[in-house]
Parts: sequence; structure tokens; C-alpha cells
Amino acid sequence: MKLKNPFPSEVRELYIFENCCHECGSNQMLELHHILSRVSSSPLNCRLLCHKCHTNYTNFDKGLLLRKQLEWLVLIGYKFKDVDYDFYNKYIRYYENKNTIKASKRK
Repeated sequence: MKLKNPFPSEVRELYIFENCCHECGSNQMLELHHILSRVSSSPLNCRLLCHKCHTNYTNFDKGLLLRKQLEWLVLIGYKFKDVDYDFYNKYIRYYENKNTIKASKRK
């Protein structure tokens, strides 16, 4: 599957077996979307969307997309890297609720 958008190959490879939009389920014209613009190419900032959902992304709650992406990465067993911890901590306000604690980098 060929995906549009300039994410690094290691991020694109996470989607090699994905064949539908993570929001509506469509399998047409899939694209990788930077949830918070192009501030980071961390997989935490990436969501697989069809062209229609990608075009309408301004209607999505960015915090909800980020939380869904985090859940999906955990589900597939993604091994988080320093760049992911940095992204999460920098944009924690999107993930946060009253009981959230900052993520610590592994040593």
C-alpha cells in the first residue's frame, strides 16, 4: 500500500498491514495525517485517514485523535522511543485529564 505524506519510513512501516481509515473504516485513498501539524514525525502525531476524513480533519478533536493514536500504538505493541516521550510531554495538555502523570523516558 502506498501512503501519502512525508513521514519517515519507520513510521510508515507501522501501517503496512493496515487497510482502512482509523476513523471511518474506508479503504479508499488512505493518507497519513499529522494530528498537530508537522511539529513532529513521531508516530504519536500520526493517524491513518482516508482522503475524505483527512480533508475534514478540522472537524476532529485533536486531543481525541491523539488519545486514539496512543491506544492504537499500545495495542500493536509499539516500542516508544525518546522522540515519542518528548512529543507526549510537550503536548501533554491534549492527552491530559486530572489524573495524568508526565511520561518518563526509559533509562
